[in-house]
Order: sequence, then C-alpha cells, then structure tokens
Amino acid sequence: GNAYGNLGETHKAIDYYEQALAIAREINDRSEEEYRLGDLGNACADLGEKRKAIDYYEQALAIAREIGDRRYEGWWLGGLGNACADLSETRKAIDYYEQALAIAREIKDRNGEEYRLDDLGNAYGNLGETRKPIDYYEQALAIAREIKDRKGEGIHLGHLGNAYRNLGETRKAIDYYEQALAIAREIKERSVEGWWLDRLGIVYSNLGETRKAIDYYEQALSIAREAGYKRGEVETLGNIGYVCFIEEDFNKSVEYFLQALEIAKNVEDYVQISYVLLNLAYAFHYHSNLSDAEQYYRESLKLEYPLDNCQSAVLLGLLLLEKGKSADAEDSIKRGISICREILEKTPDLFKQLYKLALALLASGDSQASLETYRKALTICSAKGVVKLALIDLNLLERAAPNIEGLANARQMLTDAQT
Repeated sequence: GNAYGNLGETHKAIDYYEQALAIAREINDRSEEEYRLGDLGNACADLGEKRKAIDYYEQALAIAREIGDRRYEGWWLGGLGNACADLSETRKAIDYYEQALAIAREIKDRNGEEYRLDDLGNAYGNLGETRKPIDYYEQALAIAREIKDRKGEGIHLGHLGNAYRNLGETRKAIDYYEQALAIAREIKERSVEGWWLDRLGIVYSNLGETRKAIDYYEQALSIAREAGYKRGEVETLGNIGYVCFIEEDFNKSVEYFLQALEIAKNVEDYVQISYVLLNLAYAFHYHSNLSDAEQYYRESLKLEYPLDNCQSAVLLGLLLLEKGKSADAEDSIKRGISICREILEKTPDLFKQLYKLALALLASGDSQASLETYRKALTICSAKGVVKLALIDLNLLERAAPNIEGLANARQMLTDAQT
C-alpha cells in the first residue's frame, strides 16, 4: 500500500490498506488497525475525499487514545486539522493543530512539533493574520534545520516567502522562494518544486513582469500534471487565468478559471475555490457580465477566507451600485470595510487589503480617508502589477458612480506611482 501510494497510485494503495485493515481486525491487532485507518485517511485526503478522510482519522484517533499511542494521536489530530482547513473550517483546524502541537512537545516529537507549527502558520494566514504565521514558520524552520529535515526546511522557507509576499516585501519573498526551490530540486521533490515555481510566478506577476510570470507558471503546470498533483494544477491554472485577466484577454482568463474551479471542487480544495470564485467574478464584472459576476461574488462570500471575503464584499458593492441597488451596495461596501479593518488591525501592512479598503472608503464617500489609505498602500507595495489592478478597481467604481468625489485624485496618485 505504501509503495503504490509513493508512486501516486492511490486507488491501488487503498485496496491494499483495506486488505491489511481486515486482517488487523480479524486478529484483533489494535495498533495495526489504527495505522491502517490512518493510512486510509491519508489516501482519501490525497484524493480530495476530505469527509471520508475525517471519518478514518477519527477512528484511528479513538484507537490511539484507547491504547495510549501518544505520538500517533498527535499525527491523527494533525490530519484532522488539515482536512478541516481544506474544508474551510479554519477555527476547528486550529484547535486540532494546537492539541497536536501540545502532544508533540510533551513527548518531544520534534518532527511532529515542526509540522504542526507550520500548519498553524498556514491556518492563521488563511484568517489574514500574516505576522503571526511568520513566527510559527520561523520556529518550524529552526527545528527542521536542527533535525536536518531538508524537505521541511524547504517548505517552511517557501511559506515564509508567502507571508512576505502578502506583506509586499517582494524581494524578500523571492529570496525565500529561490531557497525553497533549490532545496526541492536538490532532494528531487517534483511536486514541491512546481509549487515554488508557481509562487515565483505570482511575485513576478505582481511586479508586472508577466512574461517571466507565465514562464514560471508553465513550468509549474507541467510538473503538477506530470506528478498528478491536483492542488498544484488548480493553483497554477488560477494564476495563469489571473495574468490573462490583467493582460485583458477575457476569454482565456475565464477558460483557465473555469478549469481551475472544476478541479478545485473535485478535490474539495476550498482555499482555491474561494480564490477562483473571486477572480471569476472579477473578470465577469470587468467585462460587464454583472449577473454571472454577482453569482460568483456571492458564492465566494459563503466561504470563510477573510483575505478573499473583504475583496468580494467591496467589489460586489460596486457591482450593486452599478445595477442601481444603492442600499444593498452600501451594505456590501460596509461589510467589506469591516472585514478589511478587522484584518488590518491584526496585520496593518497587508497591501491588497489596504488597496481594497481605500477603494471602499472612496465608494462610501470618505475621499480623505481613502487617499490616506492609498498613500499607505503605495508605501508598502507600489509594484507595477499591483498598481495596475488598483487602477482597474477605480475603473469599476467610475462605471458605477462616475461623479464620486476624490476619484480623479485617487487615479492621479496611482498613475503617478505607476510611472
């Protein structure tokens, strides 16, 4: 089972695990029963069958507690956390991770401690708390280097790159990604190599270097498909769609987004579902297909990802304003402002959320606060691709409310920064 799992033949692995599980139960070997249930949980998680994975992990966890297997109790709690995180149940995931981390520290399982710290960093990142994850990733990185876990070291370096990218510290992000990429190539982890190539593509897209970004994305997509790594394929398809949108190739952008959405739904990757729904809505909105755009914005807002939710709420507000639904528009824009402020209270220098807050304040009639927020956002990140997106947002606002006060000043400020 493990051998076929390592070859990516997950269905074949499951068949062997099920045979092994039947024998373990027949001879009443509780320890083997626990491990095979956990193996089945891991396999189902790899196939995107998160609910089934949770059922197996819960059975494995019950046996681990019954027989006093503390080490694997921690691992199954971590598996439950990962499954809940993928299902957008982030707070529940954090609870599982914290239980698992406490056990790892109690029994001095340094490897378990390392990965639960990294998991907590990812979970808090999904909630928009970018400074908190950096601390978790740095702790995980220190342990990985101490115990010479090269794969883990590369993962934590890459996750630090994600955090600094979100904070607009682009050069620092590139440095971390390149270190992570070098390790992935050294240890011949192809799917992980593709992951960091994809992340380098995002950074260069933000910098406005779209050709370089597409080159990285194409390498990443090829590796993801070669390795059968669906999550990586989803991410890269969505990111290529985003570049096509920025380059104003509407048909191609929607084609990539729809491919990404289909795969993300098949594997129940709710982080990516949220991201793709937001960008699909954005593309339809920009090209005046307001009905489809509204549907996708509302679908994205059903998922608990504040970094996406604040953007969806603000942009939905502009769309409703354009449709003449001023009361609903005001409510949605207020919601966007509230989510943005809640995120920025914890992490004041998230540039994407600052740009959206500035846009929302402008749409709500507070031009002075809007311009001050745009200035702050530009101070943190004035990369060409980022500013271009902010100008696209102003075009959407102008379409909805052409005479709104402060619009010309905001546009001039962004244009000056771009040049």
